Amino acid sequence: MALTNSLPPLPDAGEIERILRSTLDALREGRQQIAGLVERLEADYERARNTLEQVKQQALRCIEEVDELEAKSRVARFDLFRVSRDYQRYGEHDVRRAYEEAERLQILLGEARERERFLRERRNELERTVAHLAELLEKAQGIEANMRAAEELLAGNYSGVAHSVSEWQARYEVGRRVIAAQEEERRRLARELHDSTAQGLASIAVELELSERMMDAGTDSVRRQMARLRSLVKETLTELRHVIFDLRPMVLDELGLISAVRRYADYISTLGGPPVEVVVHGVERRFDPPLEVAAFRVVQEAVANARRHGAPSRIAVHLEIGDSFLQLTVKDDGRGFEPEEAYRRARERGSIGLISMEERVKLFGGRFSIQSAPGMGTRVSARFPLTEWPADSRPGATRAS
Repeated sequence: MALTNSLPPLPDAGEIERILRSTLDALREGRQQIAGLVERLEADYERARNTLEQVKQQALRCIEEVDELEAKSRVARFDLFRVSRDYQRYGEHDVRRAYEEAERLQILLGEARERERFLRERRNELERTVAHLAELLEKAQGIEANMRAAEELLAGNYSGVAHSVSEWQARYEVGRRVIAAQEEERRRLARELHDSTAQGLASIAVELELSERMMDAGTDSVRRQMARLRSLVKETLTELRHVIFDLRPMVLDELGLISAVRRYADYISTLGGPPVEVVVHGVERRFDPPLEVAAFRVVQEAVANARRHGAPSRIAVHLEIGDSFLQLTVKDDGRGFEPEEAYRRARERGSIGLISMEERVKLFGGRFSIQSAPGMGTRVSARFPLTEWPADSRPGATRAS
């Protein structure tokens, strides 16, 4: 069963103005919330930096202590050798004293070296944590900047609505898409930071404190504790990379849409579940960056929906590159559904998954369709025209992600 959903009918000028005011208020509220998230990230970043500086100072002092103990240990070993060689002159008491002093310094040196190794590892881990927090902070600040730009766009021409209803309709659509996309990114970022990265970092802090208390318990206990800590750090870094990939895969900017889709398919396949196959027809090339983002998000949403709801045994992504068009299709052999009913539920719940895919495609003048039926799998299709957009009117000007 095929379905192509249409945009809502054009409201009158008064309705557009009311919607615009409401949209602008919602956008301002959302920007304030993301600004709060930025503040919390900045605080976490500063705390991590301060902790890193403290650990660096502790490591430097420990290194100086090791150097001093090494020098004293060398002197003590020389004294032991000297009195042992001339035993008749110094006697048993002097030999025992020299031996005990050399042994004492050797033990102190071993403990200091263990503390040095621990502090070096802790310093390295904190440096990685600070770097990742800085990356997250930069992304959150970018989202806030995008929302501020959208707010300024919507607030730019608040008067004279009646003279151009169609112009206000276009602005309303742009604002609605911007809010939906940015709000979804805000929720995902906050949820992932809370559920994975923040919890992982909190656990690391607890484990570090425990490690400090265990320093006196002996080398074996510290080694086991450090092994647990390294495992926890690796898990947290893996979850952090997942957050970053979901926000915006770097390969999309560096290598383009085709490589990003292939990398995404490989990444999804590592998570378990049905394999994702990617097939490309035509000459591979780069496209307009905003179009690449929109096409990638459609693939991402379609694959996620299939995995989440369809229970398929396989998923296939087909990309056909023509001279004047880009056609992408995501097919699965899952349980299928009724598209009309799915759209109705999406509107009732305020979900933007299906609707956002279609609106992304229509924003570029493309065509979007879903073919599905219970027990027959699902086919999501999007066709983008490859048009040269004027610089002041290309969809990328909205910076919707």
